[in-house]
Amino acid sequence: MIYAADKGHMHLAHQVEPNYKGHIRSDAILKIAAGLSNPFPLLAFLGFPVPPFIRDALYDQVANN
Repeated sequence: MIYAADKGHMHLAHQVEPNYKGHIRSDAILKIAAGLSNPFPLLAFLGFPVPPFIRDALYDQVANN
């Protein structure tokens, strides 16, 4: 972890690996769910095989409400 000072305030900055590819939308939700306690890893396991365009459409519907 890296701490950065900005006008007298300390902020925690995240050091990211140079080739790190961030996750967005449904991919991010499934990655987070995989790291949580039960039953979320099972839901993530079942969600990954679903095509991303379907997962993202569902994600958008939930996010808009």
